[in-house]
Amino acid sequence: MLALVAMLPAAAQQLFTTSFETESDFKAWKVFDVNADGSTWQFSADNDPGSRCYYNYNGSNNGNDWLISPAITPTADGNVIIRYHYKGSSYGESFKVFSGNAQTVEAMTNQLADYPIVHGDEYGNFVILPVKGGEPFHIGFYCYSTADRFRLYLRDVSVEAANKLLDLSLTEIVTPTTGWYLTDKEEVSVKIKNIGMDAVTSFPVTISVNGKEALSETVSKTLNAGEEFKYIFKGTLDLSTPRALYEVTATVSHPDDIEAANNSKTVKVRHRAPATVPYSTGFEPTEDNSGIKTFNLNNDSGDWGVEVGSFWINLARTGYGYLGYNYDKEHAADDWIILEPINIEPGYYVVRFWYSGDDNHNERLGFYWGNEQLPEKMTNKVVEYNPFARGAYEESINIIKFDEAQTVYFGFYAFSDPNENWITIDDFSIERIDDPNSVDVLVERFTAPATHIPTISYKDVTVNARNVGIVEKSVVANLYIDDIMAATQQVTFAAQQAKDITFEGALASLTKGKHTLKCELVCDGDTKPENNVLTLEVKALGDPDIFYDFEDGKIPQGFAFHNEGDNSLAPGAIEEFGETGWAVQSFYQEHALLGKNFLGASTFMTSGAADRYCILPRVKVESEDACFVWTSGVMSATFAESYDIKASDSSDPLYIGWYDRLTSIALSQESRFNDGVSLGKYFGKDIYIAIRLTSAKGDAVMFDNLSIFGCSASAGIADVTVDNDSNAPIEYYNINGVRVNNDNLAPGIYIRRQGSKTTKVAIR
Repeated sequence: MLALVAMLPAAAQQLFTTSFETESDFKAWKVFDVNADGSTWQFSADNDPGSRCYYNYNGSNNGNDWLISPAITPTADGNVIIRYHYKGSSYGESFKVFSGNAQTVEAMTNQLADYPIVHGDEYGNFVILPVKGGEPFHIGFYCYSTADRFRLYLRDVSVEAANKLLDLSLTEIVTPTTGWYLTDKEEVSVKIKNIGMDAVTSFPVTISVNGKEALSETVSKTLNAGEEFKYIFKGTLDLSTPRALYEVTATVSHPDDIEAANNSKTVKVRHRAPATVPYSTGFEPTEDNSGIKTFNLNNDSGDWGVEVGSFWINLARTGYGYLGYNYDKEHAADDWIILEPINIEPGYYVVRFWYSGDDNHNERLGFYWGNEQLPEKMTNKVVEYNPFARGAYEESINIIKFDEAQTVYFGFYAFSDPNENWITIDDFSIERIDDPNSVDVLVERFTAPATHIPTISYKDVTVNARNVGIVEKSVVANLYIDDIMAATQQVTFAAQQAKDITFEGALASLTKGKHTLKCELVCDGDTKPENNVLTLEVKALGDPDIFYDFEDGKIPQGFAFHNEGDNSLAPGAIEEFGETGWAVQSFYQEHALLGKNFLGASTFMTSGAADRYCILPRVKVESEDACFVWTSGVMSATFAESYDIKASDSSDPLYIGWYDRLTSIALSQESRFNDGVSLGKYFGKDIYIAIRLTSAKGDAVMFDNLSIFGCSASAGIADVTVDNDSNAPIEYYNINGVRVNNDNLAPGIYIRRQGSKTTKVAIR
């Protein structure tokens, strides 16, 4: 993809340019609908700049349509460069470029270029045309896209005289390259080719590292047309930082160069060196996994690999990357995957990883370490699971003592029987234990309840706690509510183990109002008692004043939906969730707290991040303790989702810029029950509460038990009168917030917007 604005040679004379900004620009060209199907080149001032001139598809006929320029007259004999930028669609569009001596189809006899497949990115290109001074010519763009595609956009066209046809291309960065133990004096060499028609004798070439210029030298050499040579810089680069990733860019330039887009190359150079502790990896595509090696000892079809999940299937525990062994039907596994080297000092270390298989297959897995990245050097067995049958991920926690400083490699060995199933590994880490004799059990967080507790909620209290030491410990866990002990239990932690402690039914008799929950861990010999206590301020709310549980299977009256961003729902999402992307859906089986139905929201986009709103009916905030409480969760464990809760005291629910963000929520695999936000700052005001989806790439989000406390239902959309430009365009939206065509509106209730003025209207 070329730059949208091409650099002109210093001496270039521009003969013609247009960017089709106005209709008069477009009308200077002639349109020929050769097959007379009504689908041809057209102009739309409503489109964004750069997308106003386009060919619009026909559902039945292939394109057979011309757009021909006005006359362009060169001032002298020579060559001209015709530049143009264009964009197709995901379906693939097709066009050709011609020249001729008249503004007619018959005159377009000289084909200059052909682009049979043009997708939806922005592209730029140029052609060279020999011309005679004083003799006008015309440029023709001929669209021949297959029927029922979409659109071909012509962004701009320019013509310039070219005194010299000089085009230097930097074709390759030869050195430096990724390697072990790079130095502070790495050689730099590049290949440069003259792909123009004229020779060049001197030109500068520069090197930048991570965006900063590092070298600049002048090449004194005659480079003839078509010739390529390797240039070795006199200066060198400092790439000596271990494990650093350097982005190296080489650029050649010349004032008469006719095309700047091929003047640069960029490579990524990594200084390879052993990792250091603490170390962790999720094997994500964004991480450097190139140091991992696999060994298929029996040369069958079963093998390890660094795998990347997709939208349709993702076996990772977190993210998309993981290690996966895929079985062979005929042969037992005999396969290794060995990680990159890690430098270790003497002492104790905790090594963790998560592993999974299949509930219905017996898998066999070993975990080893050694001092070389070879199977025969994996001589130290750490742990073996022989067999295991479990589809869910489980954490493996291992304490290893190293007696001396060394470089180690950790490896996983698969030895399952033939025709079993996948083994997957994710989220590997190693940490040093500073004091192996220390005792430290800590309480990390409350996982339940949330800070807002409505009547419909679980009655348990759950905390997450962890044994940081390397010996098993027995702990007494106490729960206090408002400093009164409510429950106690004995818990045993293995070395380095993390687990949830649940106090069942502890909130069954909690009275309405504010309360303090406190969890205390009592452990003999604990060296850090300050991390043994955790408190949580909660508010028991009782029954909501306004409640949406979707159990009738319908979108509640007054809900509005609005798409703010430049994004599009995937066709499958529209089929499941409708045009708005929001729909009432059902659980596979009735949920104890959420019932059978919920509000689902699709985040499966074909382009752009989600920026879609669900706007609840207007409410009057009648208490400083007012709040909004809800439950949410992902509908696919493959994707992390995100959304905001917002509120606006504007009388216009679609005045998106007036909404305040009250909180942002990131969802992973676990549902979140009874998140809440205060509405107290809106006391005495009428407000709209909105859920704004923000997932960059997702599937769908579940919302349920939308509960509003301290509020009453307000009147509907109020008319507002503000200063306004009466010439602003008028827009109509239906009650779901979807913009509709102004012409021939069907009977119903609509929101009419003109500039910043909003009015509710009824069409009868």
